[in-house]
Amino acid sequence: MERVSPEEMECSKNSKDSAEKLVLFNPPFRKDYELQKLRPSFPPFHTSSGFNPQGAVSKFLDQDLRTPALDKIYSHLWLAGLPKAARPVHRQILLGRTIIITENPNEHLVWNATRIFIKPIPEYLLSRDFWTTEGNALIQDRPLYQSACGFLLSYCWLICTKSDLAIAQDVRLVSSSITWEAWALFVTDLLTNIDPDTLDTVSKRYHFGELRLSRLNLIYRFAPGMFSGQNFMRGFMLEPLWTTAFLERNFAWLFSVFGFVTIVAGSMQVGLGTDSLHGSGKFQSASVGFTVASLIGAIASVLLVGIVWGFLTVYHVLRAKENLKIVRKRRIDRQNSRDSV
Repeated sequence: MERVSPEEMECSKNSKDSAEKLVLFNPPFRKDYELQKLRPSFPPFHTSSGFNPQGAVSKFLDQDLRTPALDKIYSHLWLAGLPKAARPVHRQILLGRTIIITENPNEHLVWNATRIFIKPIPEYLLSRDFWTTEGNALIQDRPLYQSACGFLLSYCWLICTKSDLAIAQDVRLVSSSITWEAWALFVTDLLTNIDPDTLDTVSKRYHFGELRLSRLNLIYRFAPGMFSGQNFMRGFMLEPLWTTAFLERNFAWLFSVFGFVTIVAGSMQVGLGTDSLHGSGKFQSASVGFTVASLIGAIASVLLVGIVWGFLTVYHVLRAKENLKIVRKRRIDRQNSRDSV
């Protein structure tokens, strides 16, 4: 029997591992069913400090598909959503929700009151050639691959009927060139590679469907390990700080309490005008106590609103000044480095 050297055994093992990896990260649909054949074009990579024209496609894919803000709180996501598929878009409309376009994958399928945020499907994900050429990071990076598969699965949830596809095309979620027949074949082929029951090939974020924004904000502010000054102020998704929006969002319950107090106080006043209750010492004591408590509560509530509003205003002013200093310093440093070259 021919003896195999340790080097050959190691080489054989590496080849086997590579083959298994290639099979594991195959694009989740066959070329016959791809919905986009054109080569996509990418804008300059966008960062918090501006644009980088030389940004790699892999960085763009990270920004466009990964959900780090949700992965960070995966253990708490059960508080914000159910571990089940999101509703199709026609059901979203029936629920009175307006579809709001977002390009942030962290905000995809997040809802609040009468809105739901949905990220349009990137056309490059529908091209098998892209997966194996410019976008080869999709088949080489397991977390990125799972994010891409999860995002495609979310559209299997959203578009289940012809009416869903028509609505999605009307609000620019998918290309108007996609026909229902082509979409049905694509989804059928996709679901043979992405098991919607085990979800073992999608990122953990897509173990849940729709996520409630108010709950995500609470998780970011108060969940163990998440508390920080920035998380407490901003929550998961920063919302307007305009006076009207702020009061409606955080202190609407006060108006309900004031309405209840007004009704009770009015009833007590009517009771004091009757013969049977006018002479009741207990009822008069209760009326006096309730009146005093109501006045104190009203004054305290107004002061609370003013203090919170003032604190938030000062916080954002200080943050704006700090950010201005950082940005100016970064621009000066870049200018100096450019001049030195």
